[in-house]
Amino acid sequence: RHLNEIEVPAGKEVVFTPGSYHLMLMSPKAVKVGDNVHITFSLSNGHELSTQCLVKPLTAKSFGN
Repeated sequence: RHLNEIEVPAGKEVVFTPGSYHLMLMSPKAVKVGDNVHITFSLSNGHELSTQCLVKPLTAKSFGN
């Protein structure tokens, strides 16, 4: 289900994996499997965290099947 935000308690981590928390790009501009996409997370304290994410193929294995 779609979430606008994910709470990460102090000292803990959230791992993004297929079948659990993951990012889905809606209407991406010309990305293909193997590309790296720049993602910026906006934190509640006003800071931002940027990273590069690898675009993977959409397969049954992606969903843990």
